[in-house]
Amino acid sequence: MALLDFLKKKKQQESPEPQGEELSNGKKGKKKEAREPKKETVKKERKGRAVSYAMLLRPHVTEKASVLAGRNVYVFQVSAKATKLEIASAVQDIYGVPVQQVNIVNIPSKKIRVGKRQGVKSGYKKAMVSVKQGHQIDMTSS
Repeated sequence: MALLDFLKKKKQQESPEPQGEELSNGKKGKKKEAREPKKETVKKERKGRAVSYAMLLRPHVTEKASVLAGRNVYVFQVSAKATKLEIASAVQDIYGVPVQQVNIVNIPSKKIRVGKRQGVKSGYKKAMVSVKQGHQIDMTSS
């Protein structure tokens, strides 16, 4: 707007813009300032007992799971976003036993039909946790 042009002129007179400097390649322009290196983003670790209970949803009780329990391998249904490290730390936090190995299986959802009605049996993520020799998890109390 023409009414406020006098304010722009005052600002330009107070702080004149720096003229372009000659660069190494012979062209005139502004030198680029060196950017600071990006800070490394550290992934926040999920800690606390509440998070541990959120990772392990329930023990997966089947005939095969009870046979595996005799070999120090315990089966749990876990959160869909849980990783092997998070599952291992959750089992150590909740049950207080050292974990040797964690295997994960994603069980897909399945279509179910009963008469005319169709539905979907939801899928889940299953973790098989191997506990070190000499340690046990008491599945009956939890």
